Amino acid sequence: MKHKGLLILVILLVVIFFSTLIAGLVLTATNFSWTDISDRLNVDRWTSSFFWDGFSFGRRTYNLDENHSDDLKGIKTIVVKAVSERIVVKEGGNDFNARLSGSYSGYSRIRWTVQREGDQLVVSSRYPWLGTHRTNLNLDLQIPASYNGAVDIKTVSGSTLIENSAVTSWQSLQFNSVSGSLLAEQAIWPRVNLNTVSGALSVGAVHGKLSMKSVSGALMASYATSTVPESDFDTVSGHITLLVPKQARLRLQYNTVSGSLNAEGVQLQIISQSRSKTEATMNGGGNEVSAKTVSGGLRIELNNRPSA
Repeated sequence: MKHKGLLILVILLVVIFFSTLIAGLVLTATNFSWTDISDRLNVDRWTSSFFWDGFSFGRRTYNLDENHSDDLKGIKTIVVKAVSERIVVKEGGNDFNARLSGSYSGYSRIRWTVQREGDQLVVSSRYPWLGTHRTNLNLDLQIPASYNGAVDIKTVSGSTLIENSAVTSWQSLQFNSVSGSLLAEQAIWPRVNLNTVSGALSVGAVHGKLSMKSVSGALMASYATSTVPESDFDTVSGHITLLVPKQARLRLQYNTVSGSLNAEGVQLQIISQSRSKTEATMNGGGNEVSAKTVSGGLRIELNNRPSA
């Protein structure tokens, strides 16, 4: 009996390992080209392991401080393709503005462009084939409040911050990353779709339909109103945290292999419960909140902010 339990545990660990590996490869291949991920496969770091770092082998330091602007007329989607830059998005001005600043060490310059492609405005950075060394780059995006299209951000490892603002005009936010994190304090758009392998995803004041997926990255969502929108969370080993108002109305579906549910302080009405599945409602039910994990747990807490 002990051998059977050990075998099941080993199989589960193997499944988690290969799920993480395959998901990472698929997400990377789907969203990024070789030059996009060169910073993650940095050949320069490997050479530094074998040679004294004092030898540059032709490497030099580059300083950047460049701006691009666009009036966004006719633009339906703003697409951002980054690698390791720290991205900060904020509202302001009458035109769209993108600024890449900072420094990095490498064998050639980063190719950075902001150009129109049909009804898309594409902000793209393509790193040298041999990667970069000691990268310290910031990508600041200013989007006018009048913009009412979609925002699509793709990054390999850079963090993304969408600053706390009253931006309500976006139709949707799409985010894809390998190990980059995202923080949006007010995710008040009709549709939010976030995907990462190992980065942490955190959104607040959720108003619209929400989808958050990861392999091992933690997922956190905070709801500010009693009407909780339809939400879907999917992770292998990441932990899911939900902050809901006391009067929140929702219908919970939690499916897991070995994770646990913690809803201390939250009044859930259990409809059915087994080791791997829990179905419950809160305040009579409402839109469905679905959470699926292999080993990740689900924690539901009360949001102390007043509910609407």
